[in-house]
Amino acid sequence: MVTVSVGQSDIGYNKVLMACVYGLMQDCQGMINGAMFNLYTPSFYIGYVGMLSRIINSSAWKRKDTLIYQTLYPALFQTSSRQCDGASLAFFQGSNLKLTQTVRVKVNQLAQELNAVMGYWSDGMNFAFANRKSTDAAIDYAPIKLVSTDDDFTNHRFCRAGVVDTNLPVQETFFFSYLPGATPIPPNQWNANITTCAETAGDNFGLLMQCYVARGYAQNAKPNSYSQFTSPIQAGQVSHPTIRGHLAIKNALSAAIRPDLSTVLRGRHLKVMCVGDSITFGYRSTSGSGYRSTLGNILQAATGPTGYVEFIGSQKNGTAPWDLSEGYSGFTIDQIKQNVLRSNTLDKLPTLVLVMAGTNDIKPDATDPRTRDPAGAVLRLASLLDSLSTRLPKSTTFIISQIPAQGLPRDFGPAMSSTMRDIMSYNARIAEMVAVKRAAGMKILMARCSVSVFEHPLGDTLHPDDNGYRRFAGDWVDGVQRAGKLGWL
Repeated sequence: MVTVSVGQSDIGYNKVLMACVYGLMQDCQGMINGAMFNLYTPSFYIGYVGMLSRIINSSAWKRKDTLIYQTLYPALFQTSSRQCDGASLAFFQGSNLKLTQTVRVKVNQLAQELNAVMGYWSDGMNFAFANRKSTDAAIDYAPIKLVSTDDDFTNHRFCRAGVVDTNLPVQETFFFSYLPGATPIPPNQWNANITTCAETAGDNFGLLMQCYVARGYAQNAKPNSYSQFTSPIQAGQVSHPTIRGHLAIKNALSAAIRPDLSTVLRGRHLKVMCVGDSITFGYRSTSGSGYRSTLGNILQAATGPTGYVEFIGSQKNGTAPWDLSEGYSGFTIDQIKQNVLRSNTLDKLPTLVLVMAGTNDIKPDATDPRTRDPAGAVLRLASLLDSLSTRLPKSTTFIISQIPAQGLPRDFGPAMSSTMRDIMSYNARIAEMVAVKRAAGMKILMARCSVSVFEHPLGDTLHPDDNGYRRFAGDWVDGVQRAGKLGWL
C-alpha cells in the first residue's frame, strides 16, 4: 500500500494563495490563470502519470495487488457565507485584499479542478492495470484509489457560517491560520534584524514572514518576488491541515482502505431512485441495466437476509429487479427535471437518490451555446436537486455523481479537448455545489465517475461499456458507504 498527496505545488497553488489570500504577491487573477495553465501542461501530466507508473511498475514484480491511495485536496473556504467578505488574511496593514465570496470561489474551484484532472489521469491508468471481473456482482481491481476528504472538512473550513476566524486559531477550523501573536506587517516597516529574525520569530508565523520579507527587500528583491516569501518551511503550515485536519484525512483514508459496506447496511431497507440520462438508463450495456445491476447486487448482499433493496422509477430497461429508474436518454438537466417531477416516482418516497446529469449539457455542440457553459450547467443541476428535495423528506440522502470522460483512447493525455476541459470544470463545480448544500444541512455527498475514455463501446465517445458500468457502480458503492458511516441510511 502507498499513500500519495501531490499536485498543488506543481501547478503553483501556493502562488495563488500568496496573491489572492495573503497579499505577498501581485495579480491574483494572473496567478489563477497561471495555475490553470500549468494544470493542463504536458510537464504536469508527465510528472504525475510518471510518478504513479514508477510506483506501480516497481512494486508489480513483488505484489500484484499493490494499491495507491491518492488523497484529494479539500476546499479551503466555505463560499456560501458572506460575513467573511470584509475579512482579510493579508500580511500588510491597510491592504485592500479581502476574502470576498468571488475570491473564495475561485480558490476552491482551482483545488477542485486539480482533483478532477488527477482523477481523469488516474482513471486511464486504472484501465491499463485493471484486473477484469466477469460478474456483475464484483468490481474490477484497480491499483489507484482516489480518496476525497471534502466530506470530513464540512463545517471546518475558513469562513463557515457564523465564524470570522481569519486572524486567530479556532479549534473547529481544520486549517492553520496565523499563529498566536502574529500581526499584519506595516508596509516598508519591517523592524527586523535580518541576521537574527528567523531564530527570534520561532513559531510565530507573522514575525517569520516579516523576517523573510525584510531579507528579500535587503537583497533588493521586487515586492512580488516569489522565492523570498516561500523559503521558510514554517510558511507552509498556513492553510495546511491542523492536527485535527490530518486526523480527518486519516479517517477518510482508513474508510477507503478498509471498506465495510455490510456493517453500515446490514438490515437496512433501501428504496433507491436513480436519476439521469442515458447512462442512468443503461444505454449500450449488455444487460440493459447499466450500473444498476452491479450496484443492486452489491447493495442487496450488504443488507443481508433481513434487509432489502428496491429500485424505483417510471422508466424500465434491463433485467428485474434492477430495471427501474428515472433515466431519460438524450435529455438535458432541465428536461430530466421536468420529467421526474411529472412522474409519480417521488410519491413513492425514495430513501436514497442517485443523480448523474449533465452529459447532454456538456458536449461538443456548436449550435447550442449552453453546451460550453459549465457554470450554467451546475446551476441547472442545483435547481434539479432543489426541486427534488422540496418534494421529499429531509431524511432523504442524495449522492451526486460527476460525469464521465468523453472521447476516444487516442484523446487520453495532457492535450485535452475543449469538451474535456469543460467536463473538468463542470465536475469541479459539482464538488463545490455539493459542499455548499452539505454545509446548509442537506444530506448530500458527491461521488466520482471513474469511467475512462478507454471504456466506451466501439465508435461511442460517451456511454460506458460493461466494464465502465461496473466501475461506475463501484463509485456509487463508495458514496453509499460514506453515507452509511454518517448514519444517513
